[in-house]
This record gives sequence, structure tokens and C-alpha cells, in this order.
Amino acid sequence: PSILGEGTNWQAELFKNSPMKKHQISLSGGTDKTRFYVSGEYFDQDGIAIGSSFKRYGVRLNLDNDVTKWLKIGTNLNISQTGERLGTTGRNLINDALNSAPSSPVRDINTGDFAGPDANNTINGSSIQFAPINPVALAHLTNNDLTRREFRGGIHAELEIIKGLKFRTAFNTSYG
Repeated sequence: PSILGEGTNWQAELFKNSPMKKHQISLSGGTDKTRFYVSGEYFDQDGIAIGSSFKRYGVRLNLDNDVTKWLKIGTNLNISQTGERLGTTGRNLINDALNSAPSSPVRDINTGDFAGPDANNTINGSSIQFAPINPVALAHLTNNDLTRREFRGGIHAELEIIKGLKFRTAFNTSYG
């Protein structure tokens, strides 16, 4: 074992620190009859597992208007898009990393290509089964991208029938 050195820490090879960026801007205002709120957001985070990430963009608008003393109308709109890079397949890379032999390198020392853990290893004369794949190679070689686009919005109206009695109706929808 001393010839092998420290060995491969598969979890340290598979995971990393994950920086995050989030920017948001909003503006609100109006007059005594019309009020508005508009905002935008950008969110970007690398995943803690290599080959993974998450991004989100979004815009929101709320608008209310007092058409008359007895009628108010308004709308709310929200548009967003998310993008995920999952970096995995149907395999559980964390489990593969935990089951990979520390005696197997991530890369071949001669070629620089990804190396692969042996399917069988022997410790003290006993055959031990390890995961026969390189989880770091699989994380780098697999792209599993998912993009979601979503629209949510609605309109509403409020009618004051008599003082103290109001009727409100709303129509909302969501499409993704």
C-alpha cells in the first residue's frame, strides 16, 4: 500500500466548491390611479458535483388601475426560464464514488485519458467488488440538460356594488 501513495479520494475528485451569482432589479411606482411593480432576476450556480449547474432568468410585472371609483382592474405576469445541467445518467455517481477503489487513479499516468477502476480487486487474498466505472469520467462525459420555460399570468377586476360590498373576479393561467 505504501507504493500506491495516498490514493484517490473519489469524493474530492467528484465534488467542488460551488460559487453562486444572483442579480435582481425592481422598479415600482405609479400615480393615485395606477400602480406598477416590475422586476427581473438572474441566478447562476455551478453545481457541487462536476458537470452540474443551474441557471434561472425571470421577469415579473404587476399592474393595478382604478378605472373609476367603483371599478378596479389589474394584471400580474411572470415569465421565467431555468436551465439545469444534471451531469448524471441513471447511475448514482455518489454511490459509484464511494465504491471506487482508492488504488485506481482518475487518469492514466501515461496517456492522460480517464482511467477506470478494476472490476475486481484483491485485499489480503480476498476478492472485493468495486464499481467498474470511473465516476469522474462519467460526470465529465455525460450531458443531461433540462430547460424549462414557464408563463404565469392573470387578470382581475373588482367592482364595488354598494359601499362595503365588493365583487372580485380573477382569471389566472399557467403554461410551461
